[in-house]
Amino acid sequence: MVNRRSLQGEVPEDIYRAQVDAMYCDFRSLWIGAFAASLMTLCVSFESAKLEFAIIAFGLTLVGLLRCFVMSIYNRPAIVVRGADALRRWEISYVAGAALHVGLLGASCIMAFANGDSFARVTTLTVTAFFLIGIPGRNFASNLLANVLLLIAGLLIFTALSLGGGYYWFLGFLVVLPSFLTMRKISFRLRGVYLDALLKARDVSVLADRFDTALNNMPHGLAMLGNDGRVVVTNQRLLDLLKLQPSFSDTKTTIEELLHHSAEAGGVCKDEISEVVDGLHLRIGGEAFEELLLQTTNGRTLDLTLQPMSNGGAVVLFEDVTERKITQARINELARFDSLTGLPNRTEFHERAEDILSSAPSSSCAMMFVDLDQFKQVNDTLGHAVGDKLLRAVAERLLTTTSLTDLVARFGGDEFVVLLRPATDRGYVAGIARAIIEDLSKPYQIGDHQIGIGASIGIAIVSENCVDIGSLLRNADMALYQAKAEGRNIWRFFEAELEIKAQSRRNLEFDLRRAFDKNEFELHFQPIYNLAKKKFSSCEALIRWNHPTRGKVPPAVFVPVAEEMGLILQMDDWVLRNACSACAAWPTDVRVAANISALHFRDRQVVESVRTALRESQLAPHRLEIELTETALVQNIQMTRSVLTELRQIGVRISLDDFGTGYSSLSYLNSLPFNKIKIDRSFLRGLEREGRALKLLNGITRLSADLGLLVVMEGVETEEEFKLITDYTAVDEIQGFLLSRPAPNKEVSALFNGRKLSAA
Repeated sequence: MVNRRSLQGEVPEDIYRAQVDAMYCDFRSLWIGAFAASLMTLCVSFESAKLEFAIIAFGLTLVGLLRCFVMSIYNRPAIVVRGADALRRWEISYVAGAALHVGLLGASCIMAFANGDSFARVTTLTVTAFFLIGIPGRNFASNLLANVLLLIAGLLIFTALSLGGGYYWFLGFLVVLPSFLTMRKISFRLRGVYLDALLKARDVSVLADRFDTALNNMPHGLAMLGNDGRVVVTNQRLLDLLKLQPSFSDTKTTIEELLHHSAEAGGVCKDEISEVVDGLHLRIGGEAFEELLLQTTNGRTLDLTLQPMSNGGAVVLFEDVTERKITQARINELARFDSLTGLPNRTEFHERAEDILSSAPSSSCAMMFVDLDQFKQVNDTLGHAVGDKLLRAVAERLLTTTSLTDLVARFGGDEFVVLLRPATDRGYVAGIARAIIEDLSKPYQIGDHQIGIGASIGIAIVSENCVDIGSLLRNADMALYQAKAEGRNIWRFFEAELEIKAQSRRNLEFDLRRAFDKNEFELHFQPIYNLAKKKFSSCEALIRWNHPTRGKVPPAVFVPVAEEMGLILQMDDWVLRNACSACAAWPTDVRVAANISALHFRDRQVVESVRTALRESQLAPHRLEIELTETALVQNIQMTRSVLTELRQIGVRISLDDFGTGYSSLSYLNSLPFNKIKIDRSFLRGLEREGRALKLLNGITRLSADLGLLVVMEGVETEEEFKLITDYTAVDEIQGFLLSRPAPNKEVSALFNGRKLSAA
């Protein structure tokens, strides 16, 4: 609202407008006053027989008519007064008319006291006095108006009484003078009250408008209940949610009647009203009540909350929670079901399986742990998108192969679980397992790819000694492990001896974790003999485990376990550090070779491990050889190539171990930065003069030599093998029991003191 300085002082424009409106609002009082004054002045004219009073009476009549005409113009609907300047002009116009009116009355009073008789004096003075008495009653809205009228009337009455002669009339004026001041004070006080009322009314109106705007723009529906339980306030959102007409907001009904009206209008479902109303009554009484939900006929869900008020009433909020409920349901579904296949996940499976077993513990059930064979290769070669589609296809086949009473779930990765019920006997269960493997092993057409995989299954039968889900899953997992160990694409039942093996495995894992802390590992070194130099040129570092009770645990036993446990990385680092430290004390022309697990090549951690070992031992990089198998290459050929290149840049030598056991070794020789290949001892089987094995071995060694690679023959154990290799192949170095078994560092160091093999 714009404040403007006006004749009324500095007030808001809307209040100023109300003040001006108050002056122009009443025709009747204005016309009655003007008519009475004119009539009395005309009577004085007849009584005194003086024409002057008749002229004044005519003037009063004319001024009254003119003021009424101006007032009618102001109140015409077509006339819209805009702005404080226009209002000020209308205020001045009114003040001018009123001043002219009181001036004529004062003039009649002066004429009566100057030349009239007692009737004329009394009459004119009385009329003028009555006019002044009316000033506080109708002219208080304008300070200017009250001041001008009192000033003009006072001056004219004073002049009239002065002309009357004698001190008594003058004393009479002095007695009347305080009444003028009182009238002015009353006018100002009334104006203050009027102005305060206008301001409060405006504030209430603004507040009401704001409240109404806020109420009708709330995202929730609102119903305010009085202390009699009837609805006294509603907002537009509530009417929209309940499909009620706008006129319903003026109806004083109970909340129950309101909901029934909504049901009749097609808003809410009638069947739920009674329960919701009972819940609201409980909350009004201060009792806790579960979530109050009300369904609408168009599928929306309304959540009702009630907040009691101190005056005995209450506010009921209607919130549309449809989207929230849908989101919550989706979140719950994602938390309990596999997002890829739609099958129950581990959590949902556990709960359902427990209900099944607790409801019918005597009925026979079987737990199947299904693991896909060759699935990782699909992911690695064709990508995860194809792998995801394959998993969905597997889930569909599992649901088709099993019955509706069976429970199928996905635990993650390529692991599926089936709770088979009823499982009448082992033959029946085995038949289902056979059908699952056959069905899952059929080719899959995923886009442009035809994919073939297999499945291995571990089975645990529910028995009196094993009815809880955890034990069943654990037993089925052990049976699955056995199936994979026996060749995959088969099923195996859990047997008691598997538990013994599993316990033995757990004990081995426990001891293996403690072995590092107890310093139970040591390094042995197997020398490698260089045929051209006729001396030992390097040693392969081999880890050994001396257990206090198990004795010497073979690497073939504990290394695979360490890989599965994730300890192999720690083990590789330990071997690197100790191998480099031992080699640093050997002759400078002797190297050391350390095997690195394929897991170490999944990231670039192996590079930092090698740098650390070289830095701590002060060993020259070219004296360290890193040996890796084809397994490391197959898992991630690009990452492996990058890591090997970085190691070669450091100066470390690279060897390919167990060459010939994979299906693509020759391609690796051309694409990867190797210095040496170590031919697997399997080539020595059936080795004889002029035989195919000898020709194959000779071809591989010559090809490697042409590529600039050193060739090491592993596993040489007899003099005959030694002579065939040296006479008929291009092998550069030999490693095997014939030359030396792996031995501790102290024993191997003696071989570097210039001694040569007698066999050489």
